[in-house]
Amino acid sequence: MIPSNRAFNGKETFEEDGKTFYRSWKLLRCGKIRLVMQVKDIRSSYKQGIAFSVSSTPVFMGTISINGQNWPIDRRKRINHVIPVSQDAPYDRLVMDLDIQDGYIRIANASDFLDDYPELIEKVSAQTGRTREQFRGCTFTSGFSAGNMYGNAFWIETLAENTFRFHCNDHKMDDDFDDLIFDLEIMDTE
Repeated sequence: MIPSNRAFNGKETFEEDGKTFYRSWKLLRCGKIRLVMQVKDIRSSYKQGIAFSVSSTPVFMGTISINGQNWPIDRRKRINHVIPVSQDAPYDRLVMDLDIQDGYIRIANASDFLDDYPELIEKVSAQTGRTREQFRGCTFTSGFSAGNMYGNAFWIETLAENTFRFHCNDHKMDDDFDDLIFDLEIMDTE
């Protein structure tokens, strides 16, 4: 199964061969929660990341910090954030502390498609006077990407109560689901 628009058919999930495949996953809990994400394996030739967004309906109300740093939330527009990850420091382990009064958070995998167009960034840099690094945050695609025209998707394996393994496919239209593998543990902190 290749995770395409046809496979998802406008829905957030679909099932095949006993597995549920996701473009993004919703954490539908309120209160003080800690999410611990640990990278287990990366087999993609593209940079990988974990993408986050907050709900606009209902409007997310609460606070978020990632590895001890506050995450700014602009409630006027829906912004997707990507945290690049690797099997090396500094982001092989992400700790997200949430205090959710209303709404929810979405999680998806992300991959950097910049390497698909090697000369493009140099051309845009020359035209705009901006450096390659200034574009880096804009070059990730994820299950949040407009039109869902990429292969980003994942399936979730339950390891224990409140502990899950995400098997992710990068933006390439294939079906290996081993491009990024990370564990997610959910803990109530109240």
